[in-house]
Amino acid sequence: MKSRIIVKSVYVLVLIIASGSFLKAQIMVSRMAPGSPAPATEGFFYTLPKTVFKVNLVLEKIERQKGPLSAYAAEYLGVSDVIKASETSYNLLDVGVESLSVTDPDQMYFVQIPPEKGKDDRNPIFHLAENGALLSVNDNENQRQVQPIQELQQTIMFKKVPESFDYEASYNKKKKQDTIIRKINIDTMTINRFLFKTNWVDKSEREKAEEAAQQITKIREARFNLLTGYHEVDFGESLRYMDNQLKKMEQGYLELFLGKETSTIIDQTVFYAPKKDEKQAQIWKSAEGETVIFEFVPEDFLKGLPEAPVTGFNNVYYRIPAQTSIKISYQGKNHFTDLMPVNQMGVISSISMAKARLHFDPRSGSLLSVIRE
Repeated sequence: MKSRIIVKSVYVLVLIIASGSFLKAQIMVSRMAPGSPAPATEGFFYTLPKTVFKVNLVLEKIERQKGPLSAYAAEYLGVSDVIKASETSYNLLDVGVESLSVTDPDQMYFVQIPPEKGKDDRNPIFHLAENGALLSVNDNENQRQVQPIQELQQTIMFKKVPESFDYEASYNKKKKQDTIIRKINIDTMTINRFLFKTNWVDKSEREKAEEAAQQITKIREARFNLLTGYHEVDFGESLRYMDNQLKKMEQGYLELFLGKETSTIIDQTVFYAPKKDEKQAQIWKSAEGETVIFEFVPEDFLKGLPEAPVTGFNNVYYRIPAQTSIKISYQGKNHFTDLMPVNQMGVISSISMAKARLHFDPRSGSLLSVIRE
């Protein structure tokens, strides 16, 4: 009876020692929430990457300005087709989309190294990329060569265009002369004495329109005389220059009646990181409320895969990216369509690192290869 009790005691002691050595050899990996305090135990962090889209937009900005003398265009020029209201519109000319990989702050993991290991346990080997992504586990000889992570660069170009009319800021005064007749009666003789009083008064809009129309007539006469040889002078190549300058002057006066339209090409770069379960987003909006829409449609088969737990022993976490159909549209017109992987729209899974060599893609966080030993 005593021998059975001794055998049982020895068996229980062996189990306790074995389980204790097993627990010591465990490597715990847990996900860290943003803003959580740093762990007090020994270990290191690795992250999973997320996808950021670099969208290059080429827009045409069209500004239509009403002329200050448009109310008199029909009266002085006989033209009714004028710009009646100032407005700004945009046309999307070209779209370029590039997929970049950056660190995801919501997917950071802490690997807790056990203080002791079993007699037969090997030291775990982890290799990380420059951005903190996991490259390999337990592979010290066949490290995969990975191209450096692309840097993010943003370029926004604006072109300033004149907002006013060339001849709008003209002299707004005219000379007004009043004649005062003073009668002087001497006996039977009457003398009229004329006095002239001059002052400056504001020109009316009609008077400004009349002057602008007269200038247009003078410029057209000058062009006619220049082109028909009225000056009897051989201007040579200067003739082309003078004619172009007269046309510019004429166009400037015509814009006072007709209004003017200016076009500016804008190159703008937008960086956008879609969120999981997001369907669409506005990536650009003008001051007038016109928007560029980025739409996302991820593949359906990943929806049935379960998410991995946030903590595990001897497991590392990786990502299964989702192939996503993306579309960029403006004013209801589609300008770009493609099928591209989006990391954060996929699912998080885990795999045991025990007696295995694992390789991961630092750009997507996906598992590339598993070699069991």
